[in-house]
Amino acid sequence: AKILSGVPAHESGAYYAKPLLDGTHNTTQKFSISDYDANQEINTLWSMLNRHGYSVGFMNVPSMMPAPKVEGFAISGGGAGSATSGSADIPSEATSPLSIKDELEKLSYMLDLRVLASGIKDVNELFRQLKQMTKIRTDAFLNLQHKFQVNFGFLAFMSVCRIQYLAMSEIETLIQNENKPTNHFHENLLDFYSHVDEQLGRLMDEIAPHHIMLVSDHGQSSRLYSVNVNDWLVETRYQTLSGQGASLTKKAAKTLAGFLPKGLKRTISNSAPGIKAKIEGINADWKNTLAFGARYIPGIYINDKQRFDGPIQTGEIGDRIAQEIVECFNSDAQVKEHGLKASLCRSIYKDAKYQALLPDIWIDRADTYFFEQHGSFIEPNIDYGPINSLERVNRDMFTGIKGRYPLLCVDQSLAELVREDDHRDLTLAYRIITRGMDI
Repeated sequence: AKILSGVPAHESGAYYAKPLLDGTHNTTQKFSISDYDANQEINTLWSMLNRHGYSVGFMNVPSMMPAPKVEGFAISGGGAGSATSGSADIPSEATSPLSIKDELEKLSYMLDLRVLASGIKDVNELFRQLKQMTKIRTDAFLNLQHKFQVNFGFLAFMSVCRIQYLAMSEIETLIQNENKPTNHFHENLLDFYSHVDEQLGRLMDEIAPHHIMLVSDHGQSSRLYSVNVNDWLVETRYQTLSGQGASLTKKAAKTLAGFLPKGLKRTISNSAPGIKAKIEGINADWKNTLAFGARYIPGIYINDKQRFDGPIQTGEIGDRIAQEIVECFNSDAQVKEHGLKASLCRSIYKDAKYQALLPDIWIDRADTYFFEQHGSFIEPNIDYGPINSLERVNRDMFTGIKGRYPLLCVDQSLAELVREDDHRDLTLAYRIITRGMDI
């Protein structure tokens, strides 16, 4: 969204996860065209380029659902991905103009395939379908480029992300072994990345663009640890468990889990996630809870009255509690051992348009830590290691997660457009594109 809007998340609302602010403590990962349209301060990349006389072609770009009406063509990203393997039905709202829907279906265009949703259990079949998805996407973009002759193209390949989320452990092993494969999975990896290179080469050769930019919307890291700040908040009395779950205390739940065979625990987790949530998840007494954390968000929210109908009044009291939690957190021995560090966050952005969505406390950490809202405070990822089978894969971010350092590579002439005072984040991609198009 920084690439598409040119503004940071606290001005666009494009957070990976954010509270709904509906009086509950629920969160959402939704961000779409309606969010861009609702913010008059945003000049989206496609509207900016069209307004200056440039035609555009956007294909499979996240947060562009429904596809905006443009001079050129636009195809929405697959969102949660295709639940079926092979070609998928393309929603009418995902294509602009609507006439290109038939053309895409003739090419067997695939919405994004996600490992868990696809149900694929054979490693060779997974790599085959991801390569097919990448090739078909390249075919489709080239066909539409020849038809529309757009001035600016933006094509998102998601197959790389799917593999890196699944198998970052295998990728790291292969890199450490100087790209010499030691198993069949490594051979599949080398073949897959060569295939992606070939498709990029086809685009460059057939379109021969004046300028080239390779950009990712996030970095990539191994997933080595999970962090559940709710567990720490309960231990430090900033969060109170509800009476509903008092009969099964945290200690009892952990003891029970210790008697369960690993295979049974995985079966429970996969087939009945609600059971896992009841044993391990957040179960707060919200009227007596001062703070909480949420999945995907490296931080802590103060349970205030204004946002969450909690017991804390927004203002001086909330700020004081936040500061107290920061000091308590940073003095914790386990926190120090893992190199985590808390600091005030929301109070720094008081004038930002979407400051209410920010956690009151930010927790800095290595990229290898992923924030959950169940489990122990800090625990290692027991799944990190060889991917011998897809049978035990129970989530898409299995051994890999997003990192904070995205890729941004440009040709020399575009690099010369970067200014000293430019923020070194993905809003720079927006600046380079508009400057490169003389806007």
